[in-house]
Amino acid sequence: MKDQQICLDFNFDIRYRILTPLNPPFPTKLIPTGETMAPAKQKPWPRTFSPLRDTTAATGLSFDKLRQLRQDGILTERIYWVRVPGSPSILWNVPLVIDWLVNGPDSPVHQKAIENFLISLPSSKCA
Repeated sequence: MKDQQICLDFNFDIRYRILTPLNPPFPTKLIPTGETMAPAKQKPWPRTFSPLRDTTAATGLSFDKLRQLRQDGILTERIYWVRVPGSPSILWNVPLVIDWLVNGPDSPVHQKAIENFLISLPSSKCA
C-alpha cells in the first residue's frame, strides 16, 4: 500500500507531512519533517476602528445585533463606536467589541481594556 504525502503549512514553526493511505483504513498521521519554516503570516488586526462589515466578520455578530446594541446604549459611543465627522458612517472599535463579548460588560478585565484604550489615545497625553 502506497502512502500519499501532502505537505501543509500550519501555524507552527515546523512543517508537517500528512500520511494518508490511499485506501482506508485510516487514521491519518502527522509526522514532523524536521524542516523549519518561516512563521505563518497571520493577519494582525491592522486598525482599531473598522466598518460594520469588518466588525460583523470579526465578531460573528449580525448587522442587526450590532445596531441594536448601539441603539440600546449597551455599546456606547466613543468607546465601542464612533461617528465619522461629516458622514453618516459609523466605525466600530473591533478589539473592544471582541473583549466585551469574551469578558462581559461588567468584568474588571474588560473595564481595564477600556481604560487601556482611552490611555492609548493621543489626547490622554495632554496635560
